[in-house]
Amino acid sequence: MDEFERLQAAIAEHKRRWKEKYGWYDVPREYPTMEEEMRRERELKEIRATNAYIRKHIRSAPDAYDSKNDDWSLLNQNPTSVDRCAHK
Repeated sequence: MDEFERLQAAIAEHKRRWKEKYGWYDVPREYPTMEEEMRRERELKEIRATNAYIRKHIRSAPDAYDSKNDDWSLLNQNPTSVDRCAHK
């Protein structure tokens, strides 16, 4: 028996003992196709662009807290109708 056959027999024996001990089988890994990888890369690129767009607009939004007056003046500039009723 040459080295290759001996290794195959040892691997088969190891798998058999593993199945007996743990009760589950070695599942062969399925690798993604080139189309799936390219689609995933496009999705990641779109997600990164969307996140950058959101971060840009959050950074450029005016601060709701006006530290000069130490109040929430920007939030109270345009109260909703519910807020108007609550303040009466």
